Amino acid sequence: MRQIYFLFLLLIGLTACSSQYNIDGNSSLACLDGKKLYLRVPSTKGETAKSVNLDSCVVVHGRFSFGGTIDSIALAEIYVGDQHLMPVVLEGGQLLLQVDNYAQTITGGPLNDRLSEFMSQRARYDNELWELDRTANRMIFSGMSMPAVIEKLEPKRHALLEKIEKLEVKFVLENANNVLGEGYFLMLTEQQPFPVMTKQLQEIVEKAPASFRKHPLIRHYLFAAGYLPAAMDKPQTAKMGEENSKAMKKALKEKP
Repeated sequence: MRQIYFLFLLLIGLTACSSQYNIDGNSSLACLDGKKLYLRVPSTKGETAKSVNLDSCVVVHGRFSFGGTIDSIALAEIYVGDQHLMPVVLEGGQLLLQVDNYAQTITGGPLNDRLSEFMSQRARYDNELWELDRTANRMIFSGMSMPAVIEKLEPKRHALLEKIEKLEVKFVLENANNVLGEGYFLMLTEQQPFPVMTKQLQEIVEKAPASFRKHPLIRHYLFAAGYLPAAMDKPQTAKMGEENSKAMKKALKEKP
């Protein structure tokens, strides 16, 4: 009887350490039918960002599904081959995904609700950029020169890109203490051909709490990009060394 009770407690403990997720998806995109999708999460093992396949499935008549267990809440990404489709938070429970021409939506869990709201806002700006490209093509076909088209539409395009950048910065900073902020920041770094601190990344890093910069993959990227941490992030020994150096210089100046 005691052995059965012990095994029961062990089972409860193992269940508490992992979270089960189920993802049901629908797509109205004909191009996805028959394609294989991959559910991937970043691995923090090692110094470089690597994606690990958690699950895969084939889209059949616009429907697809993933399922499994994960040790902790994580921001995953769905890929079609090597092409990124959409992010999703694996926070346990039943998740519902909808993919169409206009946007991708996720329901199930508070973090996915935040992510879905952000993605909807981002999709609206992307659609405006797409419409701007269509307008440019129509203007060119009507006989307007390329320089004239650029002069007319570039300010609008630049304004939209600024809105997207500000939206992304706001989203990361508001979620700097959970997987959304950390995960999306790493997605932004993947857009760069090599580790570099863009104006957007610099703004996020300087405004985010110190705990954000201590994430293993973020810390490695900042080091590779040559980012120098703020004084508050420096080790205490370094601070003491700087203070001693300043005190010594001051003492030398005060000597007659």
